Amino acid sequence: MLLAWLALQPAFAAEAMDPSELDHCRIIGIGEMTHGGAAEVAARSALTRVIAARSPVHLLLEAGVAEGQIAEEARRTGRSREAAWALGYWTWRSEELVDALDELDVIDLRGIDVQTPGATEQRLTQTTDPGDLAALTWALQANRTLGMPTDRGYGRRRDAFMAQAVSAFVDADPERRAVVWAHNGHVGRKRGRLGGHLDRTYGDDYCVVGVVVGEGEATVMTTDGRLVTVPIPDAPGRSLVDAFAGQPAGLYAVPRGRWSIPQVGVFLTGADYTRIRADKAFDAIYYLPETGPTHPMAPPE
Repeated sequence: MLLAWLALQPAFAAEAMDPSELDHCRIIGIGEMTHGGAAEVAARSALTRVIAARSPVHLLLEAGVAEGQIAEEARRTGRSREAAWALGYWTWRSEELVDALDELDVIDLRGIDVQTPGATEQRLTQTTDPGDLAALTWALQANRTLGMPTDRGYGRRRDAFMAQAVSAFVDADPERRAVVWAHNGHVGRKRGRLGGHLDRTYGDDYCVVGVVVGEGEATVMTTDGRLVTVPIPDAPGRSLVDAFAGQPAGLYAVPRGRWSIPQVGVFLTGADYTRIRADKAFDAIYYLPETGPTHPMAPPE
């Protein structure tokens, strides 16, 4: 039923995009336009379920390596709320992700980020699994090289390490494909970013689904740590939002040429617009006419 729903959505310029066209991909990056859109979480979950129904997958999140291990232990035993909370960052601690994890029962959940040395060191004292220990040791060494967020080149180093983490999971378990959830700016093919590294390593075996939202609201964090709701910004000029205006939610072929795409960052710092060559950055677009904000979850009891 879900596969049929996704496959039958009309496409931009009458070019349908069936999820089966991703079957050859060993790694599939699924982006997001915001870090706090409820419809984006639901869309990613729906597409991931379609992919996982065809073959077993690692679900790799833009979350810490240690946090991912703890979250998978909870998810595996049916504790989705504890799993979402264990991921550590507000972008994952939402009621929408809890619902998604309840539905994603045929995955192996992992984190690929290396920004949390404290959690990594603590996890090293809690696990005896050889694979987990090796991943944690690598993550701790990577963090020492990563530096501080204000350091020059921090973002590119972080993306390079995330790409290494993805490769480690994929290469160690060739029977599983990988689905990567990260921002459009990370998974898209761009030199020096996560998607650029994966494209260079895996070529046509790496596929990217960009997510575009027409309008609505998203959750963001203020610089003083409060979670607030903000409107999705309008994109100027020739935008992907305009390209898909009037279409229902679904998976679409990518229009050729350069388009602007609005982005809502983690923090409330104003609208950000990126002009990209969409057909180079992405293999498909998941268009959502509207989204509401994610709902922050309370700590599990």
